[in-house]
Amino acid sequence: MSFRGDVYYTCIPHVWKLRDTDGDGAVDQRKTLSSGYGVHGGYLGHDLHGLRVGPDGKIYYTIGDRGATVDHDGKKFVHPDEGTCWRCNPDGSELEVFARGLRNPQELAFDEFGNLFTGDNNSDGGDQARWVYIIEGGDSGCCLLYTSDAADE
Repeated sequence: MSFRGDVYYTCIPHVWKLRDTDGDGAVDQRKTLSSGYGVHGGYLGHDLHGLRVGPDGKIYYTIGDRGATVDHDGKKFVHPDEGTCWRCNPDGSELEVFARGLRNPQELAFDEFGNLFTGDNNSDGGDQARWVYIIEGGDSGCCLLYTSDAADE
């Protein structure tokens, strides 16, 4: 995804910000915005998806139920058994879990009113896919709840 001249890219376990500072078409700078996604080796395809700029100018993305354990700016986010929707500023600051309880969220879409949606994908093995209205702070109730004293959520 391109935004304000930068390219944002996800590749487990990182979310990257890439920049071409001299205009030669090659990346000169790369910065890891956050790391710790995809803590399970299985669940092929339940990866980082859906990079999108929200109406608030923040970067949104999702991870499937491969989960995440992210240490970022003194905060620890522990969600190893559920899919989550994340957001941060374009520089990676103010990272937060926007919503949780997803299984395998794919692309993100904002409607003209700023509402956020995703397709929670199935495995074509008889389980059902669903269209999810993602609400800030919401729990869509799909996956196991994991609690830990180290979790901030």
